[in-house]
Amino acid sequence: MNQNQYKIQQEILNHWTDQSIRLCSAKFPPLIYPDLESRDILFIGLNPSIAESEEKKYSEIEPSVDALAADQLEQWRKHRHFQPYHDLEEYLKERKYPITWAAIDLFLDRETKSKVLLNAIRAGKNLTSEAKVQIEYAKKFVEIAAPKMIVVASAAASHILRDELRGCSCNPLPCLSPKLEEDGTYRTIVNNQKNIPVFFSAMLVNGALDAFSRERLFLHIAKTLCPKKSLPK
Repeated sequence: MNQNQYKIQQEILNHWTDQSIRLCSAKFPPLIYPDLESRDILFIGLNPSIAESEEKKYSEIEPSVDALAADQLEQWRKHRHFQPYHDLEEYLKERKYPITWAAIDLFLDRETKSKVLLNAIRAGKNLTSEAKVQIEYAKKFVEIAAPKMIVVASAAASHILRDELRGCSCNPLPCLSPKLEEDGTYRTIVNNQKNIPVFFSAMLVNGALDAFSRERLFLHIAKTLCPKKSLPK
């Protein structure tokens, strides 16, 4: 990973130790990413969940950038939550459009119950200062990834980014278009690169998004990435 990303993630770990940016998961280390640089598609979720079977591992894992990044890379490769991203990668590869992808979350606390996390990020109707700091980090990670396309794969994260943070300087999707463009996407700016397509969706795993909706989303993504290319079925 580049030095800028490493430095940011070391800063996150330092703040985690002094508890200044934690929201709700005091027992576990924060989400730390492997290399994010130069990705075709960046997926954005709400926060990392943690199963009971994983609690012991994350209670004992070395709280270092290298160890946590290596663990997250393994999660990308094997965890069922990320299987739809591999499915999309294979779908595009079969259509002669190979891609690279990465996944980040708006918030870094490991918490399975989304209601607990969503309650922890707000004081009344406003985001807490800790939540805003974590979102600022998410914005930096979007800039490091410099994606050609963004897929927000969480209904809650979609509402926060599209509605709650619209026009806010901390929004990881700055200058987000106020309505759908003619091609059925929203548009944002990343590193002064305009018109980056954005898709808002529920999680792509079955149960959150039905198979037919996911099929349509995959086709829409393919046509947006390569609009002039004939896509075999």
